[in-house]
Amino acid sequence: MAHKITLTVPDNLYREINRWRAAFNLSRIFQEAVSEAIRRKNEFEARFHREQTLTETIRRLRRERSDARARIGEEACHEGERWAASAHYEDLAAVAQAPPGESTLVPATRAAIADAKPRISGDPAMSDSDRIKLITKGWHKGVCDFWDNVKDKLEE
Repeated sequence: MAHKITLTVPDNLYREINRWRAAFNLSRIFQEAVSEAIRRKNEFEARFHREQTLTETIRRLRRERSDARARIGEEACHEGERWAASAHYEDLAAVAQAPPGESTLVPATRAAIADAKPRISGDPAMSDSDRIKLITKGWHKGVCDFWDNVKDKLEE
């Protein structure tokens, strides 16, 4: 059994529908469009129920985002340690002594981070400037960790 419904459309669309009415089966177009919209809603609802609740989904996504960003920081830290192991003494000491937010003022830092950046994971939702900040912070931590392990041994 088929049922009739009434639709409201703006004047300009109504004029175009009337102009092309003979070329279209409006009922079929409407049925197909609404069927597709309902299919998408049903798929979303099924996914949503699989995840239990939106709150749980958000909690999971936040945790995954945090893990992804922690991974970026850890990889950057390893890159900093790797750089520090082969750095010249003056560069290493300058970076290690610089406050974390100012380590990029040391010329060797900018080049080393630019070199390391392609080897570090990304987060598609993160802006490039935020990613660079995170990489710089992790890289600086790696350099400082390396420095803390070797500086006393230099005095021997």
